[in-house]
Amino acid sequence: MASATSFAFAQNAFKASEGGVVDPAQGTLGWYVARVDTIERAPARTLAQVTPELTEQLTTEKRAAAIADLTSEIEAEIDGGTALAEVAKAYGLNVETTPALLADGRAFGQPQVQIVPQLAPLLTTAFQMEESEPQLAQVEAEQFVIFEVARVDEARAAPLAEVREGAIAGWKRSQGAVLAKQAADRIMAKVRAGTPLAAAMAAENKPGFEREAIDLERRELLASQRQRIAPPLVLLFSMAEGTVKSLEGPRGLGWYVVALEDISTLPLDQEPNLVAQTRQQLGTALSEEYRAQAAAAMRKSLGVTRNEPAIAAVRKRLSGEQ
Repeated sequence: MASATSFAFAQNAFKASEGGVVDPAQGTLGWYVARVDTIERAPARTLAQVTPELTEQLTTEKRAAAIADLTSEIEAEIDGGTALAEVAKAYGLNVETTPALLADGRAFGQPQVQIVPQLAPLLTTAFQMEESEPQLAQVEAEQFVIFEVARVDEARAAPLAEVREGAIAGWKRSQGAVLAKQAADRIMAKVRAGTPLAAAMAAENKPGFEREAIDLERRELLASQRQRIAPPLVLLFSMAEGTVKSLEGPRGLGWYVVALEDISTLPLDQEPNLVAQTRQQLGTALSEEYRAQAAAAMRKSLGVTRNEPAIAAVRKRLSGEQ
């Protein structure tokens, strides 16, 4: 309660009797007044009953204190200029050396080699460092790592022999993306002129074209919200009947042509559950609208003014900006 209001108010609340009114107390945002409706009293427990809980709590606190003391000692060693190898030897730590890494965690020339996921957050810091003293960082709740940058290699063009295959594949993908966009534009133009989508695709006379007929209800789409909805489906349900649009595929690997032929709706008398759900949603929105209108009417009637500098100061104080 004290964290939500103020310590003085919490003290007054716990002194009040059931059904009594709490003495006013000033808090962060003003004065608080409340009434105690009910008091729930927790029964006393024996020492044997609370021993497991106390043991777990004390163990956690002592473990956290020990970890804090150990990390402080290591940081003091690092700040004093002790080398990484000496710190590791003194505390019985294992030293591992990674190959030269790229910013995404891969080893250059060895795409199958990647660092363990726990070290991924350190890459951003490592790539901002110069060759310098070690640093201590926390990677998980009770896991820490000491790391240093042994060597910084400036970015340069790789030898053509090492990147030839990748460069050729990238060039082919780039050219293929251009041709795919041109094909998508031609298909859309024909469909808009009245040509059926299947015929417009067949006219391209090229392999790799796939056509999929979608017959889907919006409720089925909404039922799969926990899964990632395919972007073409999102586009489909935002289009008007009889229209056609294109959408670039992921990673520039192709284009979708989405044509919406027909939109059908069932009679409302066959959808009682949907009607009830819609009424409930509209009821919630309507109550919020009434609340907002009532608040605006009260402010207008009472002539309320806003002290913007004071509001901004309180907002900054609550957010920790000052």
